[in-house]
Amino acid sequence: MTRFLFVLLLWPLAGATSHVSCDDKIFETINFTVCTVANPAKIDLHLRDDTEVIGSFRRLEALYGPQAFATNAGMYHPDRSPVGHYISEGREERRVITSAGPGKLGMLPNGIICVNTNTAKVLETNAFGVGVTESGTVVFAISNDVVNFDTFARFFRDALAAPNALYLDGRISRFHAPSLGRSDVGLPMGPILSVRP
Repeated sequence: MTRFLFVLLLWPLAGATSHVSCDDKIFETINFTVCTVANPAKIDLHLRDDTEVIGSFRRLEALYGPQAFATNAGMYHPDRSPVGHYISEGREERRVITSAGPGKLGMLPNGIICVNTNTAKVLETNAFGVGVTESGTVVFAISNDVVNFDTFARFFRDALAAPNALYLDGRISRFHAPSLGRSDVGLPMGPILSVRP
């Protein structure tokens, strides 16, 4: 089973000439693909167009043009609506979950990724609403081999020196990384996070 995590690194990417840089990394014999986003202002969140859920990288690019990077943006229901907190373009699709409960989203502490035109930050859910003042570089990673949460967490902590990470989902995780010639396929997705070139 593939696991997916999302993380924020709290320093700018030095000397970046592109908004996204992707490569493969080995950690404790596990192969990961890591994509680093130097400019959070290029991150977009997508769910549907005027009529239906977008559902795939191919349709996303048909609607919005080539993307430098894209991935699923968390778990979703059978109708492909988001399970977790979802706000895009000022519209709240799903409310924030702050209490313990069943399933992955009921595991506390949980978190929220906040992105504005200058910065990105991972916040613990109960801190939602706190202003973001530090600049940040966003890093996405997907395991290409079977991995458990402990190993994935240590990969972020030890190999990427990342202080905070959010688990978006495992079973449905896909990466669209044109710079690597990668565009994973599968069943239609719910929310999609992309990075404009």
